[in-house]
Amino acid sequence: MTTLTRPTRRPATSAIVRGWVAAVLLGDAATIAASLILRPIVDPDLTFQPLQPGSVVSLTVLGAFGAAVVYSIVVGRSARPRMRFLQIAAIALVLSFGQDLALLLNPSATPFVDVTPSKVLALMVLHVVAAPIIVAAFLRLAPPLAAPESKR
Repeated sequence: MTTLTRPTRRPATSAIVRGWVAAVLLGDAATIAASLILRPIVDPDLTFQPLQPGSVVSLTVLGAFGAAVVYSIVVGRSARPRMRFLQIAAIALVLSFGQDLALLLNPSATPFVDVTPSKVLALMVLHVVAAPIIVAAFLRLAPPLAAPESKR
């Protein structure tokens, strides 16, 4: 026997905005803390731009914004939005490593000097720190709403 699931309704825009704000604030706090721990270890001169707080903050804000857009689309179109959003987020996390690996594979094509494997690994760690926080913020503060019962 097949069980049909009803599509969900998108949460209010204000709930998605609250999720985004929480994702930014908590994601930034966590990634800045992680970068402050990692920077002295992998970049003793503290010159590697992508590990600077400004870069960390701006990329977390952009990542959270992208997650907000994807989340609002998925919630409105999927019968299982939580699972679908988690799947998309996992794929996005893996794909985000590509830009970091590109720094390592072709450092001359970047404006950054002294790109090392340890610095690239530190950047990847920041992605891993931010991703679950951003995902949890949306799922917690803007949960999918059950679709209204259809009248027959």
